[in-house]
Amino acid sequence: MLNNSTGRLLGVISLALLGWSVASSYGASLTEEEQRGQRLYRKGIGSSGQPVDASVGEQPAKIPATTVPCGGCHGHDGRGKSEGGVTAPNITWGSLTKSYGRIRADGQTVPPYTEPSLATAMTLGVDRGGTKLSPAMPRYLLSREDLADLVAYLKRLGADEDPGITESSVVVGTILPSRGALAPAGQALRALMTAYVGAINARGGIYSRKIVLRVSDVEETGAAVLASAKRLIGQEQVFALLSPFTGGADDELAALSDREGVPILGPLTLSGGDGPPGRYTFYLFPRLKDQARALVDFASRRLGAPDPRIAIVYPENQALIAIADSAEDQSKKLGLNALARVGYARLDAERLAKSLSGAAVEAVFFFGSGADARALLQAAAEVNWLPSVYALGALGGKEMLGAPQTFRNKLFLAHAIGPPDPARVEAQEYRALVEELKLPGGHGPAQLAAYATMKIFIEALTRAGRELSREKLVTALEGLYNFETGVTPPVSYGPNRRVGALGAHVTMIDPDKGELVPVASWITPRE
Repeated sequence: MLNNSTGRLLGVISLALLGWSVASSYGASLTEEEQRGQRLYRKGIGSSGQPVDASVGEQPAKIPATTVPCGGCHGHDGRGKSEGGVTAPNITWGSLTKSYGRIRADGQTVPPYTEPSLATAMTLGVDRGGTKLSPAMPRYLLSREDLADLVAYLKRLGADEDPGITESSVVVGTILPSRGALAPAGQALRALMTAYVGAINARGGIYSRKIVLRVSDVEETGAAVLASAKRLIGQEQVFALLSPFTGGADDELAALSDREGVPILGPLTLSGGDGPPGRYTFYLFPRLKDQARALVDFASRRLGAPDPRIAIVYPENQALIAIADSAEDQSKKLGLNALARVGYARLDAERLAKSLSGAAVEAVFFFGSGADARALLQAAAEVNWLPSVYALGALGGKEMLGAPQTFRNKLFLAHAIGPPDPARVEAQEYRALVEELKLPGGHGPAQLAAYATMKIFIEALTRAGRELSREKLVTALEGLYNFETGVTPPVSYGPNRRVGALGAHVTMIDPDKGELVPVASWITPRE
């Protein structure tokens, strides 16, 4: 986990740019036996905590059940599905044991299953009528305890609704800062999200379900965020988390989401997602290192000289080194090979300016703080060295507004989000909502991100249908392609994509007026 100071810093960067203890809606929680059975059904992991073995095919080959769990074919709810020409039947307990049996694909009737006959089907591949099941059906090597766990869970399957769903409501949660420098942003986001939910509910909700928003107020630390997330998931029983403030604990929050199977949509972060991609976490905007790649793309089109001399300057800490690595990789990919890397523990602006000037560096990618960038620009002006400078707005673009006027037309910033198109209906809806709430200024990008996240969630909720589950929500999100929020670039997700928009906006600093001038609406880095 990130330490508190780093988490607080990343939280400030992210948001600068951008009733509790409710009982579960659905009866008693799963027993320990049922929980183990659920894990085996969904993930292929047995009571020992290790994957069980399975065999598949005409000439059976042993493979781990994690690659062919029951839920992979029969569905999260056990109601079956068709895929690749193979139809997996409904295996909810009511369907398996109905008194008149079930009809096979060949038209023959199979008697109702009992616990022993179901164990035979799962382990030996023989159905209740004595017929061999399809070779596509895995034969699982299960211990007696694993069998008991799985049968116990199958008896709950179908009635095992995901938390946070009732016939009349869907309970979602968010995590927002309530103290310190970020408290005003947290208050503005709470008001925006509450108003948006209210507008949806006033129109009748989604499939007659009202959206219930639970807000957890936290301090600006990753530890506090994780504690709140665990409470919302465990005690509040939320269906999903929307636009949660991460406090810098991005990867830890994603790991929690994956472990608990709870979707997280649009975490308020610009630095997260560097760890292994999680199935349940959907980011709205690109990571800082992906914005750096877009910035390199933009610069490559402006630098007219062949093989221009470039320097990548950055503080020597893990997060910023990763950004520098990404910028270097993209530079080489685009043929910008005359580059040097300069890492520093403490910036000596005067010495660095003289060194880079002497090396005839024409362009600098600077990934330090805004204060460091401004000091370097001042030192560069004093030695009459005027390179083009490219930086990330999230790392301190405001401080660069006071750059020396000699850098006119030479300073560029990448941003994850730009001003929405005022002509778009969605943008007009957003503006009307902000005006109605009289939201305070200064939190525009974060408010836009939260608004876009809510629109994406409502769209996915609608596509998921009346028979709602977390898995159906994930599938609906994965199906979004070029979805227009009106306040962000088009958003696309997929089975192997968890970042909605890849690229960055680019602005130019006008030192005379201390303003940002848009120069590129959205740049997707070349692969």
